[in-house]
Amino acid sequence: LSNGVTMTWVDECGHALGYSQTPDDPFYPANTLIKHYIRQPDWTERFNHWLIRQRRALFVTHCADWNGKPFPPEEVEALRYAFIHKGSHEVRFPEVGREWCQALAVSHLQRNGLRAVYWGADGNALDLAQHLAALLWADLNFSCGALAAACSQSFLTTRFFETWSHQHRDRLPLYLGSFKLHAWREIYACL
Repeated sequence: LSNGVTMTWVDECGHALGYSQTPDDPFYPANTLIKHYIRQPDWTERFNHWLIRQRRALFVTHCADWNGKPFPPEEVEALRYAFIHKGSHEVRFPEVGREWCQALAVSHLQRNGLRAVYWGADGNALDLAQHLAALLWADLNFSCGALAAACSQSFLTTRFFETWSHQHRDRLPLYLGSFKLHAWREIYACL
């Protein structure tokens, strides 16, 4: 903990039970920005709009990869609506990847001096790690295709995830950067 190493506790099924966070927030401008953002009375609604925009951009990116593949328009529309508005998508990668995405998100936030969870003035939690991990998890499932489902051995699954996360290491900084820009605009638009 003193060296900033993220620790995630998992149960015997591989589901995350919790993670470590340092007790004090070091001074980082993004920390202050997020704290101001969640003091706004309608921050949860604004955050949901941002999340929908992120999902839409992610869907459009991967939808472009589906060109030439036989998807009926009504099926694409159903997939689009379910993902963009509800966050649900087909799970192609073994379920353990969801927890790995969560661990990556918590680690990324801690390396940037941010907390995994913030509490708004209205008592609602902004579980930033969970939302960033969900975007990463969707990205992984949209991009892995049927190859990951064929990885029946755990070392192949692990290797696939490590390679994918290394090749897509820009994703979490992009999601977090987009959120910080959104928070900044929302705070300073109100002034």
